[in-house]
Amino acid sequence: MKVFNRIVSLVFILAVPLFCVLSVTRLLVLAPSTYEQALIQGQAELVTGISLEQLTAVNSQIRDYLLGFTNAPLWINVVTTEGVSLSIFNEREVAHMVDVRNLMQFFWKIHNGLFVLILSSLTISFITFRNDPLRKIAVDVRLASLTGIGLFVILATLIFTGFDSAFHKFHELMFTNDLWILNEANDRLLQMYPIDFWYWVTFRLAVATTFVIALMFGLSQLYLKIRKSESDGRPESIVRWLS
Repeated sequence: MKVFNRIVSLVFILAVPLFCVLSVTRLLVLAPSTYEQALIQGQAELVTGISLEQLTAVNSQIRDYLLGFTNAPLWINVVTTEGVSLSIFNEREVAHMVDVRNLMQFFWKIHNGLFVLILSSLTISFITFRNDPLRKIAVDVRLASLTGIGLFVILATLIFTGFDSAFHKFHELMFTNDLWILNEANDRLLQMYPIDFWYWVTFRLAVATTFVIALMFGLSQLYLKIRKSESDGRPESIVRWLS
């Protein structure tokens, strides 16, 4: 039984940081402000020659596409400032977005699976540690937070000391073709989502995830300190620990 409990704890400790990363990623994909920032950073209206209103509508369709709300390929017609009607994305860009959508759907399945896994681990802890399940969970959450912080520091160092290289390596690992290699001079997908935007969104992902993990560590540590004081015969209140 001890071996089983250790395996459950290990799975929980490894699952929680990844779940946090994917949760923040999903929220960023969901948030309209993410797409607004892309258009601002790339000066997309000026570069593409397409009105901001149309670009915002295109972004809404991209958002729904990535989240799985629609399956229709991104053949989207727009009208340029010169009055020319055309498809905003070419065949290569549309094909790449199919790959991106498939990758996102894979990530969402992992995210959902991790949620079930974490919930199952918590349930097992309540069943097997009936005397004090919350303390067991707090210990695992603290370890998961420390693991996440450690891994995140290493990854953040690698990414932000050579972002362009890390960006290319990520695409080489995630995609089995070279459709992601686009030309900023001609391909509107890259004009709408320039490299500076991806640096911004990666930084935002790192900050938000670190905040969530640090918050979990702080709350679990606070709970364990309070419980330790109670077990030592010195009951303490949360107010005292916060002061």
